Amino acid sequence: MLNREKWNGPGPNAVFHKRFEETLKQIEQKPEPVKKRSLLKTGAAIGGTVAACGALFFGVCAANPVWASNLPVVGSIFKSQEEKLQFKGDYENYVKPAGEAGESLTASSSGITMTLSEIYCSPKALYISYAMESETPFEETREESSGLVLILEGQAEYSFGSEPDYVFAYSTGDYVDDYTYEGVVRLDLPGSGAEAGENIQVDLKISQVIGDLKNPDTLDIGYTQEELEAMSDEQWEKVMKEIEAAAQEEGWDTWPNIHEQWFVDGNWEFQIEVSPDDSRVQTVEINETNEQGIGLESVTATPFEISVKELYTEEADPADYYAVLLDADGKMIRMAEMGGNSEALPIYGHDISTVTVYICDYVEYMDELKGKADQPGFKDLMEERALYKKEVHFENQD
Repeated sequence: MLNREKWNGPGPNAVFHKRFEETLKQIEQKPEPVKKRSLLKTGAAIGGTVAACGALFFGVCAANPVWASNLPVVGSIFKSQEEKLQFKGDYENYVKPAGEAGESLTASSSGITMTLSEIYCSPKALYISYAMESETPFEETREESSGLVLILEGQAEYSFGSEPDYVFAYSTGDYVDDYTYEGVVRLDLPGSGAEAGENIQVDLKISQVIGDLKNPDTLDIGYTQEELEAMSDEQWEKVMKEIEAAAQEEGWDTWPNIHEQWFVDGNWEFQIEVSPDDSRVQTVEINETNEQGIGLESVTATPFEISVKELYTEEADPADYYAVLLDADGKMIRMAEMGGNSEALPIYGHDISTVTVYICDYVEYMDELKGKADQPGFKDLMEERALYKKEVHFENQD
């Protein structure tokens, strides 16, 4: 075991973190189980939380009229969370009740009742507002700009897909009181999405509700930063093995774990039927590549997001490139801060009448260009350094 009396120094710096990560890679001898991560923490020094995005679908189970009668009117959860939503917009003009005849959809397990309130579905994504009511008070949960850090994990099987899909959805929301949570989740439809106007069914099994603790524990490794940096490579490797062993013994090496998260295992099963709405969805077909084999297949805009489908020939590896989108004013359209992905970008606050797509060398963009995105002249820099450029025009989205 480690000496836990000696830690009193400041948190390790970036050099320490880099060396620590490199050492962990060297001493890992076998692959981890699917749900395990290395999550060592030393005060503010060594820490880890899983950042992931995924897809989550809800559906109908047995309706609970007592709980449902307490739900807000259709659109109100979207309205209450609109300032925190990653994909902002006027959902009130699009959402519909989650169930037939305006009913809510409910399932209960492990002392928590989940109830769907309203949904909006485009051919690309499904947005769902929902509420959770717990028999016991929820744990205090860490909060970021998009709200409490809360995740729903499970599995979904789609009527237009062949295999069940692992789902991992960040939720935007807040506690109404100690026992009640209201939030919104956005999820990508798998594959190329669903056909507009075609009814789709999703069978969902939620197996876990996870929240980041507001006041997590810390793992004291027993060494100051100065002591760690002064170690020889042999000493360093030995200490890192000790840290890993201690972390495993105390349960820090799994995710979620009781030191950093609260979580509830359960079995919330749903089915939902929905018809994707394409009334405000525009897709511009491009289908071109340049001499380097880099190009675009299409660009799609919905009332809340824009996504690009890149196109590469056999000579070009998609992993070597990164797409950047600028709006009509030359402002970069950025990824959502939490639970987002590089293919679907929020368009709130952007003029997308004209969007310019630049495809850059991945390493060059991350190392040299990304940090200049907010500086004057970024568009000129893209014009100079991008390997591929295409202007795309959309009709008025209002």
